[in-house]
Amino acid sequence: MNHCYNQYMRKFITLSFLISAPFWLIATLFDNLALPINLPFSALSFIGPALAAVIATPKGQRRKLLLKCRPLARIRLKWWVVALFIMPVAILLSYTINGTQGTDMTPLFMVVPFIILYLIAAYCEETGWTSYLSTHLLRSKNTWAVGTIISCIWAGWHLIPFIQTGNSISWIIGQTVWTILFRIGLVWFYERSGQKGTIPLWMHATYNTAFSMLPFYGSSYDPEGGL
Repeated sequence: MNHCYNQYMRKFITLSFLISAPFWLIATLFDNLALPINLPFSALSFIGPALAAVIATPKGQRRKLLLKCRPLARIRLKWWVVALFIMPVAILLSYTINGTQGTDMTPLFMVVPFIILYLIAAYCEETGWTSYLSTHLLRSKNTWAVGTIISCIWAGWHLIPFIQTGNSISWIIGQTVWTILFRIGLVWFYERSGQKGTIPLWMHATYNTAFSMLPFYGSSYDPEGGL
């Protein structure tokens, strides 16, 4: 049984990194462009996990895979509260306590385009990391084991984009630790909600939207000491 699920994991991870690699390489040509938001060109590698999951899934099961993390689903009210508000509130509280770096907040009207953009990106990522990998691994391992395994791989997958944004070593370490903790939380909420992929989808999208609404389109975001 474990051997079977290890095969699922190896196939998905290999495909995810192979599909993402061209974006990481191309980013070296484009990341000298001045962008208002602290994201590298290699952030477009978000399509990698989705494509990897689709390729690794038998044709007859792909529709079910792609619907797992749909943005609208019948879930209990408490899970909608968790999905939509826990990350924005956490970031707002952290910024309120620690964020004295600037007051040039991102215009409020940017919430809508950001949430659309990040829903698309989160859907692609969560189709791979949640709908495919978490679902398979949770059949043979407990929640904390799955969260730890996937979070470390997820953090490694993000490492090159973290470096390509020109961040300090301490920033990269801080964000890597946060990435690991965040994914463990996503796996935990996914399992506790009855494996509703809508939960991690919205938590992921609202987190990215919330930090992008910080001063200077999220460039003030600092995982070293809060925000």
